[in-house]
Amino acid sequence: MAEDPENLTLQLLRQIRDEQQAMRSEQQAMRDDLETINTKLDGNTLILNFVAGLVSDHEDRITALEAKDTEPAE
Repeated sequence: MAEDPENLTLQLLRQIRDEQQAMRSEQQAMRDDLETINTKLDGNTLILNFVAGLVSDHEDRITALEAKDTEPAE
């Protein structure tokens, strides 16, 4: 005789529960990966801001030197 319908339902529910648990694990792994990416992006942003500040400082110094160079000698 075929399996009892109640047993089939329970079997399917257990299978669904297992698949959902696997999906939750995969989602958590993706969240962890995104957190790592965000951390790296934050670090890169900090470095880029630092470099932009240095470039700006050099531009100011070059402009000041060029201004001194164009002043007439006394």
